[in-house]
Amino acid sequence: MGPSFKYVIIPASSFDAIQELSLEIPEGQEVECFLNKVKKHFSVTGGERSESQKENQKQLLIKQLGEAASNVDPTMLETAVNMQMVENISLLPNSAETSYVGVNMYCDDQAQMKGLELNNRASQLAQCCGKLIEVRGDAFLARVFDNEDDFKRMDLTIQEVSSSAAWVMKAHEMARRKEQSGGGYQAQKDFLDRLNKKKLRTDKGGNPPLTTEVRELSPAEIEKEEGNAAFKRGDWKAAIERYTSALTLDPKLIPALNNRALAALKLGMAKEAEIDCNLVLECEPLNVKALLRRATAREQQANSNTKHKYQEALDDVIEALRIEPLNKEAAVQKSRLLQLFEQERSVPEQKI
Repeated sequence: MGPSFKYVIIPASSFDAIQELSLEIPEGQEVECFLNKVKKHFSVTGGERSESQKENQKQLLIKQLGEAASNVDPTMLETAVNMQMVENISLLPNSAETSYVGVNMYCDDQAQMKGLELNNRASQLAQCCGKLIEVRGDAFLARVFDNEDDFKRMDLTIQEVSSSAAWVMKAHEMARRKEQSGGGYQAQKDFLDRLNKKKLRTDKGGNPPLTTEVRELSPAEIEKEEGNAAFKRGDWKAAIERYTSALTLDPKLIPALNNRALAALKLGMAKEAEIDCNLVLECEPLNVKALLRRATAREQQANSNTKHKYQEALDDVIEALRIEPLNKEAAVQKSRLLQLFEQERSVPEQKI
């Protein structure tokens, strides 16, 4: 196995965990291996451009080329328009001041045209580094050493995705020095004000306003994020181990409890899942996810000797629908439970 390096992906959806990944470096492909990986990701995610959007991009490209456009082969022009490219944003410049070690953010250069959603976390991180930008779609972070003579991929870990990370603070300091004489901070404030006003008009998800701070993950939250990553790849056992580690550090970390319950359900550990859901609901009685997961756990435990579990599961689903009347998952679960409950009622109780 050849050399590899660690990098981070910040998904556009705030419901998806930030992940730390690793990529092996093929011999002689230190520069392009990561770019090819990112291009492939962007080419298969985030939607496609319409024909009118492609035509608009083509006309923009012709305008940029000016007189030289008449000498460009039409086929090459079409290829350029359809080519997936990556926008490389330098968050921490690789200069002599940073010993030529920089951190870059890689985004889909067609994100705006594809209509991808605003990536709040990546936008906030970029703004912490002094970059007044809106990031759309998934974003990647990677560290490099590049002094124009030598190039090397270096590790960047999930623990470094915070406003207090050394590289972010250094980037912020460098941006502040550069902008001090030009009113950069007022420009940043104006930018964030405009962005938040637009979010108030378009964001129905109840997300908090953008700030120039990215809250640092606690050790427990880092473990929870690792659990989320394990869950997404289908490793339920590893996910439970990570969530348990998170809860050892912070017993009141509700998302870890709730997610551990779901991982337990995947492994058929219904009793354990019910216990976790009970703990969640003690703290958050209106937590619909916990209610539905407890309903599933109770349903899995129900049999001819424990018919009451069907009723308990049904009670959970009815409560979930009371809180969220339009919840489709709860409606489907209620319909199924009503059928099962009626079937079990017709079966005589077995005596032990």
